[in-house]
Amino acid sequence: MNKLRTCPQLVMIVAIAALIGSTMPTASQASDYAPGFRWDRSEDWVPGTVPGSTAGNPAADKNGNPVWFYGYTSGGELGSANPWYAQELSPQVWSDGWLTGYPGLWARIYKGPGADNMGTAPPIDRWTMSHEMTASTHSAAYMPVVEWRNPIGGSAIVDVGGSFNIIWEGIYTDNAPDGLVDIAVARMDSSTGSADLLYSATLTNPRAGDALWPGDGNASFSTVTQPWGVSGLRLDEGDALRFTLRVRGDETEPNFWVLLNDQSTDIRLVSTVPEPEQFVLLALGLGVLAVRLRQRNLTNRARRQHY
Repeated sequence: MNKLRTCPQLVMIVAIAALIGSTMPTASQASDYAPGFRWDRSEDWVPGTVPGSTAGNPAADKNGNPVWFYGYTSGGELGSANPWYAQELSPQVWSDGWLTGYPGLWARIYKGPGADNMGTAPPIDRWTMSHEMTASTHSAAYMPVVEWRNPIGGSAIVDVGGSFNIIWEGIYTDNAPDGLVDIAVARMDSSTGSADLLYSATLTNPRAGDALWPGDGNASFSTVTQPWGVSGLRLDEGDALRFTLRVRGDETEPNFWVLLNDQSTDIRLVSTVPEPEQFVLLALGLGVLAVRLRQRNLTNRARRQHY
């Protein structure tokens, strides 16, 4: 006997399941990401393959989905009318010749094999991003931005944080600059195009007025470790997280730059969030099923009374 013909309730349940399933993220998305899944930029790092090209940007995560976008932008400091972290990003290109013997990284411009790196900053490598303030590099107007793009195919709840290492570097025998630097983490809302600032800090060079890499072979860079974190953060489909820094002040001579090391920061998936239309379909289907069951009961009751 065909159960689907004799049991309309079963037909309805199958139909409801099919409708709900049609709204779920694809198998290559949500089903690949179980609670506890972890994104770490340094662990996920995938080098570019074509110097001077954006091929491989955004870079894939452990599941092979494009997640890590490397870009640059310009704009004002924290608290300004046009903060840099909220501005449109331009993609960086792969550079295999930043410094002799140095691993490849993403940069604003690629000048060709063996060329110098003047005018190509800001660089982003596997562990750090740098805002270059040296006047001769003509790059102070450009700030590096790493953007993590939600790959779930729907909404997700994540915990994000860890610590940042902020490193002031330069070539000063004394009188190193203050190097006031803004750090920002922002959520980019795809539905509104707005940037929600999740974390920010403004830090000063601990060795201001002293030496930075005085040239005697003894590096004396300044480093500050800044713990931070945000728990239970919701990111909808198309949303992103941005990590970035911006040094305040004017270009300098001699050389001076500040790095943000995000190696100890990660993003952990807490849960995925069913989309609203799934609940609507479920409620609609259950409502129809309830009506059908009621009609069936009334019909059966009428038959019993007739006989």
